[in-house]
Amino acid sequence: MRLLINILFSIILVFMRLLRLPQDRVCQWFIRTNNQLVLANIPPNLKSEHLLLLIPHCLQNYTCEFRITSQVKNCRRCGKCIIKDLIHFSEKYHIRLSVAPGGTLARAIIREYQPGLIIAVGCERELESGIHDVYPLPVVGILNQKPDGPCKNTTLDISRIEEVIQIIIRGQQAVEAGSCACPK
Repeated sequence: MRLLINILFSIILVFMRLLRLPQDRVCQWFIRTNNQLVLANIPPNLKSEHLLLLIPHCLQNYTCEFRITSQVKNCRRCGKCIIKDLIHFSEKYHIRLSVAPGGTLARAIIREYQPGLIIAVGCERELESGIHDVYPLPVVGILNQKPDGPCKNTTLDISRIEEVIQIIIRGQQAVEAGSCACPK
């Protein structure tokens, strides 16, 4: 089904480009549809340690002198941006957190960590291309918010990430409960 959606999306995107129509709406549809398919088919043995939370560097405060691109731990947790909350969140749920300034480095991070599922944050086009690039690896895309325009001081609704984690945890608990009920 994900393959069919990818093909359909590619065809629609070609027409959008030919007609010079805005592509963001189609990208949003693709990301929503992909997320629904991924979350409905989470592997039952997926543990939080096998998750990768991949975020763009534009979530960091633009004027911060402590760059997190090479190492998230460079963050001083001052609270001027959402990075502090994402670090806390990753520690709470034991999720690997990594920052990628672009697609090439994101793919390298994914190859290095080999996650079971990626929760990726970004703008419409970055998420859309990233989901295609790593297919068939499951990716849940979370759109960032751009109060200062693209690529600068972006933010996100962290509750969206929390929702994804809760779905995974509920799936784990259902599998554990089911395995306990099995006859020996």
